[in-house]
Amino acid sequence: ALPILERRFYGQVAPPMPPIDAEKSVILGWKRTVAEQARLSPAMRDLLQGNAAFRDQMEQSVAERLIWGDVDGHRGNLALMMRKQQLNVANIDMEMAFSTRLQPTYPKLIEFQDQIISPSTLGKIDAFRQKFSSNWGRAFLADTKLSSEQSNAMLARSSWLLNEGRFPARQLFFS
Repeated sequence: ALPILERRFYGQVAPPMPPIDAEKSVILGWKRTVAEQARLSPAMRDLLQGNAAFRDQMEQSVAERLIWGDVDGHRGNLALMMRKQQLNVANIDMEMAFSTRLQPTYPKLIEFQDQIISPSTLGKIDAFRQKFSSNWGRAFLADTKLSSEQSNAMLARSSWLLNEGRFPARQLFFS
């Protein structure tokens, strides 16, 4: 939906790819897709600034992904769908979730890096942590075949977000 909005309202169209040999096309196509997903999106920016419900759902989807330990949270892994005449945001493609890393990685969506988390989202993170740190919650997670390390890491990442009150910033390293 966002690429369509950007073409229609902002006139942004991806530049044509130069001719390349077949062996390099897949790698270059992938690199181009990653770069496009990382850049700031005018449509995304305007929706986040102008629509509080959309921003709230996007923020919660980003927090959800960070708690699950997924490192592939770019725009292409979010689905927008209409339910009961309301726009809903959902995470998709969770193949890289449930790491054992204790601290969340930075969000892939630039718009949320190093941003304060709203009280509404913090409340949901706290409810998640309380529910799943209980004996019942830990037993439920074990029944889903998550290891205790994966479950502990999810709870640690949720605690980190609650303690910091903001999304992690992208760390740039220079050599």
